[in-house]
Amino acid sequence: MPVERSCPICDHRDVYAIPYRGRARLPLRPVICRVCGLVFINPMLTNAEKDAISSCPRALHRPVRYGRPIQRAHNRELPKARRFVRFLEPYLKPGDRVLDIGCGDGALVRVLQQLGTVPTGVDLDPDGARFIEQTFGIPVVVAAFEDAPLSEGQFDAMVATHVIEHFFEPVEAMARMRRLLKPGGLLALEAPNILRPKVGFRRLFSVPHNYYFSPRTLCMAMQRAGFAPLAVREYYRDSFIVAARATPAGDALPTCTGDDWQQIARRVLSHDLRYKASLQFVWRKIPWLKEAIMYRVHQDLAGEGLAQWLARAA
Repeated sequence: MPVERSCPICDHRDVYAIPYRGRARLPLRPVICRVCGLVFINPMLTNAEKDAISSCPRALHRPVRYGRPIQRAHNRELPKARRFVRFLEPYLKPGDRVLDIGCGDGALVRVLQQLGTVPTGVDLDPDGARFIEQTFGIPVVVAAFEDAPLSEGQFDAMVATHVIEHFFEPVEAMARMRRLLKPGGLLALEAPNILRPKVGFRRLFSVPHNYYFSPRTLCMAMQRAGFAPLAVREYYRDSFIVAARATPAGDALPTCTGDDWQQIARRVLSHDLRYKASLQFVWRKIPWLKEAIMYRVHQDLAGEGLAQWLARAA
């Protein structure tokens, strides 16, 4: 049975239920935490229940490689990987040991290797792992991240793109990431932005995604796991990236206020109108136009500007 959840960021159960009927009329009940503004599915399907729907995680999520050759999917993902690594370059140095959680078909670990770091991957897909190891000589652990046999303090940095929203317990997952990092290690996460979605309203919520973060709510979740945000990059549509440092136990973290849940509700419920009025359903399918519009930087935050933004309610 799906599990009734409290908010993993603030532990409250006071939620607003979003009226939603998706394209497939799936049994999903998206809610907004009235305290911090996190959007999540409640009750939430367990991993075992998702496996019962589809034993193949890739088929369930309809990722880029599903039904395509690995090399073709790998090449298609390279521009995203390069964009992500360009953001991280100031925080990485040659020789850094980097773990890519959910490394898929290897685009990100390949670009990290080209940068001079020493990447390792972890992923559920044995075919993707075999392709990465044979093509680039990069080791991949085939396992769920929660169960992967990895040593504490092993990595200088950890990255995950479009993965954190899939965890049943994202704060616990990030707490394990912190333990696997060296003191002061870097964690960089990219996630879909519930405030600036790339899909239409009827595809906004799906079975694979448990959580629908905004930049602010992901920063709050990372802080709860013991990370101090360093930089935030938000794109015009689709996604955002947060880079953070692991802090020593007991260290004070920057103040971060939550999202106004009513403002989040208004944006979610008005998304269909904005999506259609902007003709997003047309230009998001034209590759060069999608790249020029969707991944234009909406805001970059770091240093004092980030500190002020974290302390100010959205």
